[in-house]
Amino acid sequence: MLRSSPARALAAGPGRLNADTVVDAALDLIARSGLVEHLKQELCHPQYVCRPINLSGNTDCYQPLEASYRLTRACLEVCARYRNPVGVITKSALIERDIDLLLELQRVARVGVSVSIPFFDERKARLIEPFVPSPARRLRVIETLAKAGLDVGVISGAQIYIQRDLGVNDQMIEWIVSAL
Repeated sequence: MLRSSPARALAAGPGRLNADTVVDAALDLIARSGLVEHLKQELCHPQYVCRPINLSGNTDCYQPLEASYRLTRACLEVCARYRNPVGVITKSALIERDIDLLLELQRVARVGVSVSIPFFDERKARLIEPFVPSPARRLRVIETLAKAGLDVGVISGAQIYIQRDLGVNDQMIEWIVSAL
């Protein structure tokens, strides 16, 4: 069973429940070597059963470190070579760099791409998610992916208890639909 992913390889440090958790998660990242080789070994193992691999989960696989380490891109290349389906959830515009591989995966296997946009108010979004692209930039990512021919979804993730003030509303749904 595959136990690593780009998201885990670029995973945030140990969970801490305090006011600095968002900042800690954004700044306390590590990159693990050997991930791509491990993925290759798993996918070519005689007993491996082809099933979708989610490259994101608790941690976005397109963290800023991905720009230099390119672990997610390398994993997408391996999955395309072995025709293994992939799922990606991201907040990052860096996914646009990999449109070519995502289209190849869509052609040879399956690929699911979702962009997380939990807040649409720019000021509030910046307070809650200070180190990620703005909601407007994420809408442009959705538009770019859709125009390239990828099926793209939207996740209103990372909800917090003041949902009534920050969450989904009619204007947000209109913006999402127009981006698609």
